[in-house]
Amino acid sequence: MSAITFGIDRARLNHDLDVLERRLRAVKASAIPRASAQALNRTADRARSRTAREVARVKAVPVRLLKNRIAVFKASPRDLRSSVWVGLKKAIAIEDLPGARLVSQGKFAGHLKAGRLAVKVFEARMPSGKRGLFVRKLPGVRRSGGRPITSSPNLPIERPALRLSPEAQTIAEREGLAASREFLPVELRRLFQRELDRIKGT
Repeated sequence: MSAITFGIDRARLNHDLDVLERRLRAVKASAIPRASAQALNRTADRARSRTAREVARVKAVPVRLLKNRIAVFKASPRDLRSSVWVGLKKAIAIEDLPGARLVSQGKFAGHLKAGRLAVKVFEARMPSGKRGLFVRKLPGVRRSGGRPITSSPNLPIERPALRLSPEAQTIAEREGLAASREFLPVELRRLFQRELDRIKGT
């Protein structure tokens, strides 16, 4: 799991934005945390969208498969922090990729194939009684009961899957940094000015 958190660094606010904030504080201080939370949430949404698109491109998977793997935790006026969470441990089962199929003939016979991705698999029965496609997971460390310590360990099995790490974490950090530097100040300025304009219009 990886999370990128956004906050407002008052020391790094530029002069124009600082002036806007002081003007708004003088006429309606309660508008500042509300506008700040909105800006943080829109920044996190932007970082999440850009992260999802880039991860989908790098991993060659549809963005929809990342829906539950890249999420935003919202800021509120009382808690001015928003976060983009990336579920690095939530691998995507290759069986769930579009067009995935078990090849029965030819060069890739016995492979689970999805696009250019091809993984040699075998069928096994799970404790539930269901059968599924699996690959060997290395290295193994578990030994069945009764096997001497000098024997080689069992080779655990797992469903073949596409993992988001390590690329997803690097992408999320890059997009989060870009959003906090380039988008957040602009959005804060826009929302502070909007609040001032509303007050003037009343």
